[in-house]
Amino acid sequence: STAPAQRQNPIVLCIIGISGIIPALWLPLKWAVLIPLVTVGLLLLPALKPIFFISVLLLWLPLGGTSDCIILCVLMILSCGFQRLFRQTPKQKADYIDILLALFAVLCILGSVFSFAVSDSLRVSAMWLPLFASVFIVYRNVRNSHDLTVVLSSLLIGSFFACCIGLWQYFSGQVDTTWTDTNLFENLDIRIYSTFANPNVFGEFLLLVIPLAVGLGLYFTKWKY
Repeated sequence: STAPAQRQNPIVLCIIGISGIIPALWLPLKWAVLIPLVTVGLLLLPALKPIFFISVLLLWLPLGGTSDCIILCVLMILSCGFQRLFRQTPKQKADYIDILLALFAVLCILGSVFSFAVSDSLRVSAMWLPLFASVFIVYRNVRNSHDLTVVLSSLLIGSFFACCIGLWQYFSGQVDTTWTDTNLFENLDIRIYSTFANPNVFGEFLLLVIPLAVGLGLYFTKWKY
């Protein structure tokens, strides 16, 4: 037997629909055409599970920029919010890790408010908060070995392509030497940075990812993986 379809909240659906129609009355035609697409995207958010956004985020993390990751985090937060609103996900009680993470976020925001450069600090905090909020979502939705394997595989796939770009830079010599002190290191003429623009950041990323790749490789029993 099939389970009955879950009813959506009609008030929320009306709000999303109206928000997609009214702005089109004042926007230029080229932007008004995109409004229905945005509305449909908002309607699809409750149907997409958080594990989908987590996988896409980790896949794109080594390849895209910070702005792209922030957009994905915001979409993931909206999806989780809609699912809670539509009662598609069970309510979970906060544990000590949630409290510690929330306390850390509050301290960071207070540090921005009382910073000597308040405007710049708040601007960085506004970018940082969606990224840090994704930590709560990952912690609450990656709960078994299957989910962990999926998200780690997504991260490693993106890392693989980032490494391929780095290898192409190395063999082709098409690299930027801005981060290389040619006076101090005369023989060091190539430092690959892949998609990270800074070779130090790329190296730090590899230090974090390589142990995960080794561990996941040992976890799989089939050689093709």
